[in-house]
Amino acid sequence: MWVGSTNPSKVEAARRVFESWLPGCRVFGKKVPSGVPEQPIGGRETRSGALNRSQNVREGRAVWSIGMEGGVEFLDGQAYLINWCAVISPEGQLSLAQGVSLPLPDEVGRAVASGGELGPVMERWTGLSRLESSGGAIGYLTLGRVTRSQLWQQALWCALSPFLLRMNRERASKDIPKGP
Repeated sequence: MWVGSTNPSKVEAARRVFESWLPGCRVFGKKVPSGVPEQPIGGRETRSGALNRSQNVREGRAVWSIGMEGGVEFLDGQAYLINWCAVISPEGQLSLAQGVSLPLPDEVGRAVASGGELGPVMERWTGLSRLESSGGAIGYLTLGRVTRSQLWQQALWCALSPFLLRMNRERASKDIPKGP
């Protein structure tokens, strides 16, 4: 399994998900271009970053390839932290899913809308340095109730759902008696 990032929370999320689904598998992270700005704005740009990462880490190999991208979306005057996950199966089937959405404080949203990147904006707003390594925006804003790894795990499980469903149906069809 390859993750199109070396971000520890993304690699850890993929490791946890795949080890619980396919015990004994190995998960690797690799820095690849996302093809979107450092601070993706909107669902379309964030989704594109996840898709690009999954395609770029694949490099023609028949492996599970995962792309994860976080961004900020503005809806009705409110800024939201969003995330997207893209998965390509070894057979080349693509699935994408959006993860959780979390409202950002107004000051943070205005700073991002003015061109700031969420990580540094959150560090200035909180007064904490290296916020990303201690839980990031999601951890700070949920008082640690949701970790960055959990955020990515949820999105990854959702992106894997078509594959899980197919596997479940294949198992069920083997267990169904074939008539008289």
